[in-house]
Amino acid sequence: MEKEQEMDLNEVRSLFLSIKLDKQKQLDKMLDEREKEILNLQYNWDDNGAEPFSEDTLKRVRTILKEIFHKLWKEMMDVPLPLIQQVPDESIDINWETEVFELLINIPSTLDELVNFYGEKPGHPEDEIEIRINYDLVTRYLIPWLIKVNA
Repeated sequence: MEKEQEMDLNEVRSLFLSIKLDKQKQLDKMLDEREKEILNLQYNWDDNGAEPFSEDTLKRVRTILKEIFHKLWKEMMDVPLPLIQQVPDESIDINWETEVFELLINIPSTLDELVNFYGEKPGHPEDEIEIRINYDLVTRYLIPWLIKVNA
């Protein structure tokens, strides 16, 4: 019996590792495509004088998302990929709207500006979060919130 349980656990780990690798490929592909699209935007892309985007801003988006997903996958949590959208002020929005939670993270174009994020779990006002925070602290606050609302 113990040997069967051990095999089952190994099969689950193997399956999860396979899923994790597939998700990692999907994340990388999505980030590559969005970075290319956003970096190809020219001056006045919004017909209102918007400036082109910095590679540094997109690198910060990539770094935050990779850290978030690696931590969630380590906890064996599956969260869908977010939408990544350009904003005319040269910032980038990372946006999740799922059945379980909604979360918007705005990554500014410079490190001296605060990152904004707002999240909620519908029907659970105690899980609402709204923070303006330094870039270096984002994942420290965001990952535990994501784990909590997905539990």
